Amino acid sequence: MRKSPIVNLKIQANLPEPQKLFIESALQNLNVEFNLYLKNTLDTDVLEYHERAMVGFFNNGIIRSSSTRFISLMEYIVRNNIGRADLLINDTETKDYYLFEAKHKHTSNANELIPWMNDVSIRSLNYNIDHQLIQYYLAEESFYKDKSTFLCAIVFEIIDNISEDFNNIQGHLLSPELENVFYTVYHFEDHKEKGLAVYGLIRKQ
Repeated sequence: MRKSPIVNLKIQANLPEPQKLFIESALQNLNVEFNLYLKNTLDTDVLEYHERAMVGFFNNGIIRSSSTRFISLMEYIVRNNIGRADLLINDTETKDYYLFEAKHKHTSNANELIPWMNDVSIRSLNYNIDHQLIQYYLAEESFYKDKSTFLCAIVFEIIDNISEDFNNIQGHLLSPELENVFYTVYHFEDHKEKGLAVYGLIRKQ
């Protein structure tokens, strides 16, 4: 039985205007991709897919929004074989580059996610940048020289039971004191037991 459409909560992004517009558009188009997939397949477990699939949906949404503006490279081997970068986006209009490292997590209910942007989360997101993305950046520093580059840690977190305290998570607002972060939650319009939180940190290099 096909489920209702997927919708997302209001996208929150405490970011400078160009990056705010970029991530808001990317997250809204991610929702479009989810629903295109639902429309054309019988698989309704799309919000529970693994990390690589989520990065694929995310990338497809960005490219589909403007195939002439954005250029992307997914799952590529970084110079000197130091690792495999998840996603690199070039915005040819603003001349910005966004290098993404994605993580996939699982939480049992919405209650555990409400205080998501606490010190632990901030440290975790910064750790992903400082101990992984920065290594990718430095390995190919000659490419990024004189380019406006942003290092982006993004998390796709499955929520097993989003119906528990859904009103609280719906009303949760990012503190204005938290800089360079973004957040939204996806769920089925009439089936709130499962959900997917997408959040992260974008830092100018």
